[in-house]
Amino acid sequence: MSWLGDLNLGGYGHFRPLLFVGSSYPVPVAPIDAPPAIWKDLDLEAGTLTVSTQIQVIEGVSRFTRLKTNRSYRTLVLTSETIDSLRLHQGLINDQKAQHSNSWNELDLVFPDLHGAPRSSHTDYNDWQKALKLCGIPHHRLHDARHTAATLLYSQGVGIETISRTLGHSSSAITSRLYVHTSEEPLRHAAETFNNFLKG
Repeated sequence: MSWLGDLNLGGYGHFRPLLFVGSSYPVPVAPIDAPPAIWKDLDLEAGTLTVSTQIQVIEGVSRFTRLKTNRSYRTLVLTSETIDSLRLHQGLINDQKAQHSNSWNELDLVFPDLHGAPRSSHTDYNDWQKALKLCGIPHHRLHDARHTAATLLYSQGVGIETISRTLGHSSSAITSRLYVHTSEEPLRHAAETFNNFLKG
């Protein structure tokens, strides 16, 4: 789904859906807690993103807070397409800083608003809906991309534990119950493997 990185949604919002899919981390469609991407946590040479903090809207103000569980702290491996888009995006952010140097709020966010502050969750939601519409995909919640990514990974043979670590779930049982219950492909593969074994 790296083609999402080519969609022009206005400003630089077209890069954000790509990172949603490329790293499979959750982003809210309502003002609740969400792990932000911070430049210091990105290693573009190694192709990794470390999830180390979250943003919560407390009394109408966005604040950095600790993650909920130890397993929420994790390192994600990014696709090559995501890395290329982030390199280009970094240049756009630097240009934006220069244009708004007098009002820039430096929080080291990969996806800030026009003045460096956290973007509104409603802006993310609207950009996501624009991306879906441009691709001819029916309306879906932004969080559904996380569900889809987990299910697709499972259908391609990626283990539950690996998917659970990627999503930051407190246990693999949660991952299995919430995200992979509709995928039959691994079960078919298991049945075929056992059948081939019996046939010698």
